[in-house]
Amino acid sequence: MKKFLIGVLLIIPVIVVLVLNATGRIIKNSSPVNPSSIVVRDENGDEITAPIVLDVTETCQIAVDVLPSISYDHSVTYEIDDIEGSGDLRIERVGDSNRYNIIPEKSGYTRVILRAKANVNARAALIVDITSRKINELSIYTADGTVREDLALYKPERLFCNIDPIEALSGNQLTWGTQDAKIAEISANGVVKPVGLGKTRVWVSAIDKTGTPRKQYIDIDTENALLSRDIVYVDHAVDAAWLKQNVVLAAGAEVSRKSESLYEVRSGDLSAEVQIVICDEDEWGFFETPDVIYTQNGPYFIDLRYYLTGEEPEDAVVYSSDPSVMKIVGNELVPVKGGQAELIAEADGVVRSMMITVKERPRYFSLNLNSDDAKLGIQQTRVWGQKFYAADGSITNTFQMRVEDDGTGMLDLRWTSDHPEYASVNENGLVTFHDAGLGQSVTITATALVHNFETNVKRSFTFNLLPDPASYNVYTTDQMFRTAAGRSQTIVLQSDIKIASTLYPQGDFYGNGFTVDARDWPSLGRYGAMMRYDRSCYDDPTRTIRVVDVAFDGAYTDAEHTVDKNDRGRAMVLSRMEAPMLLKNLIVQNTTDGINIALSKNIRMEGCIIGDVYSVGITYTVNPPVDGYKIVFRNNVFKEMMGPAISITSDSFNGSIANQNGVPDVRIEGFMDVYSWKQTDQLEGLARSFGLDLGDLSGFIDPAALERALAAVLEDIFTQPEYSNMIYVDQSGQKYINLGIFVMGLCMKADPTKIVCEDNGFRLLPLTLPTKGNTGILVQILELGIKAFDPAMTLMYPNYLLTYDQSADGGPRNKPGDPVPTDLELFERLNG
Repeated sequence: MKKFLIGVLLIIPVIVVLVLNATGRIIKNSSPVNPSSIVVRDENGDEITAPIVLDVTETCQIAVDVLPSISYDHSVTYEIDDIEGSGDLRIERVGDSNRYNIIPEKSGYTRVILRAKANVNARAALIVDITSRKINELSIYTADGTVREDLALYKPERLFCNIDPIEALSGNQLTWGTQDAKIAEISANGVVKPVGLGKTRVWVSAIDKTGTPRKQYIDIDTENALLSRDIVYVDHAVDAAWLKQNVVLAAGAEVSRKSESLYEVRSGDLSAEVQIVICDEDEWGFFETPDVIYTQNGPYFIDLRYYLTGEEPEDAVVYSSDPSVMKIVGNELVPVKGGQAELIAEADGVVRSMMITVKERPRYFSLNLNSDDAKLGIQQTRVWGQKFYAADGSITNTFQMRVEDDGTGMLDLRWTSDHPEYASVNENGLVTFHDAGLGQSVTITATALVHNFETNVKRSFTFNLLPDPASYNVYTTDQMFRTAAGRSQTIVLQSDIKIASTLYPQGDFYGNGFTVDARDWPSLGRYGAMMRYDRSCYDDPTRTIRVVDVAFDGAYTDAEHTVDKNDRGRAMVLSRMEAPMLLKNLIVQNTTDGINIALSKNIRMEGCIIGDVYSVGITYTVNPPVDGYKIVFRNNVFKEMMGPAISITSDSFNGSIANQNGVPDVRIEGFMDVYSWKQTDQLEGLARSFGLDLGDLSGFIDPAALERALAAVLEDIFTQPEYSNMIYVDQSGQKYINLGIFVMGLCMKADPTKIVCEDNGFRLLPLTLPTKGNTGILVQILELGIKAFDPAMTLMYPNYLLTYDQSADGGPRNKPGDPVPTDLELFERLNG
């Protein structure tokens, strides 16, 4: 028997060469290349890294390079990060070029997300600062940040004005005034003082760069005012009686001394303090000069006077200790950037100074998480676990939100949570997640403040929290493996991860569209796996295990696939899983095989993109009997590969599987797009899907020789007239077969009724090996070889191929060479 078997082995390649004149070469059809990145350049060809400043009446042109240059589609789409206070614009393409016109429509900082039309995950952010020469809004607010139209004034109080947009103010042409100076006075810096009892109006006036004046009023009620000054400069000691006569306005008010230089004035429920400062006649100072000023705000004026007379010193010289932080222009303080600088004045031979703090009023800022950071992967929705790894490796439930571009650290922010019971945030942006937030969504907002006033410049990010309390946010390879080591712990990727050994998760895996990348794993090999799920890791066979929104990249990027480079493993292996598994929104590329599912009972695969792999997209192996085994495919896309999109076969080749059905319950729901087209004389990839190298047969017959022989048989089958409806013929006359789902029969029975396909674009057709003609001779020889291996075995059970129905109106919806754009339209279909 052994000698006979050796003879069979020797004669198979001879028959293949002499009778069939060799099998077809393995040739990978060239798939159109999708974009992977975007670079934005200005009109001079320089990459844009800073905001574009553009008046609302102007336009400009940019160039958008969609890379790589061989991408089949170089067009882009855009979206506006539509948040409160932002500007607006539209972008129009110039013909078919890579140039686009930016056309402003509303002033304000505008964050634009440019996306490659054929790959929404290839994106770039562009900031456009749309300025205006016209003031759109002028309002008055008090020191607590409240916008007021009326104010009951009891003592001196500073008013502030908000100008939007601030760049529209012409120079420092902003003036405070009063309608009745006998009731209320107001200074150039907005300090309003009650000087009499009654009612009046105070106003602020601004002139914009178009020359248009704007004025805003606030009603002032001083009828219950207590005092006209809260700091009194005198050259002698004073008492309560003097204060009542010179400072106190309210009749019958009580004045009590709290210290040598501090008095309290009280009338009913109202009270106020007045400070007494004794000074010399020639003593001067900075009076109401503000000690805190903001960039992109103002104007702020220097108030240099003698304390007793209120007159300005003659020939005073004023300068800044650090003009890079604050400049002096005339009598105006001009903030430049956040920081501190001394205001220094020289007069009457005396030098005095005061420290000025300059804070930032941003027209725009970014957080470490922005709206487009929540739109990743196929789901376009980012999820979060409750737990984080701290820098020291400890576990925490906190996350630090921060401003990305706050270079000076002088930005005033107010942090808020829309549901503090789900997640609270402190004044420094530290978010603490609470148990009540599991399974909920919470939005954290940072608002820029100016003198406690909430500007319309704010940024928000929404955390969609998983319901699992044992879910860990993972940013590094070490964190991922540490989480996987814990029983029933959920991995939530928040970054791309490089991997150099197999990961064995023991819980759910949420990828958020990030990539598990094997570039640092050169020894991955033909049968290696980036991730492996084994039955032994799960205690509860009824709990569904979820692997959601992960991208796997085996980093195999050579232009032509060859047998010699068949060494990039599998993205995932599912082995003998009893628990149901949901594989959703996965992207698998550049591997030898996509996903190997072995002897696992209940698998559901939804909304995935599998392809650009060496061999087979999904390999499903199961041994008879198959009662209780089922796999559901819903809304999936299979790109180019050597073999079929899905292969259903046995992992054993011996007499134990003979004469038994080896097809589990297979259901295709929704749609299935298959781009794996092969020329009818290039079917060794289809033969490889039999998995002959994995079973018992490989110890007796060279699997490669057997695969080449079977390929020759399959290529001959598709020349027969009865299979013409399976063949697509392009305009050049080249014949193609679409490799959807291949179901192996051969040694075991394949029950076609077990396969239910809702996608009407497909037909399930039998492929029985012929026993006549040239290929029939080869089949008979192969049959003899199989019988020699195990008399109970045969190759004559029919196989089945689910392929596009070429007789449908318009032919198949996907044709050889069609691109697979990973655009929002496809993502919506996948998630349908």
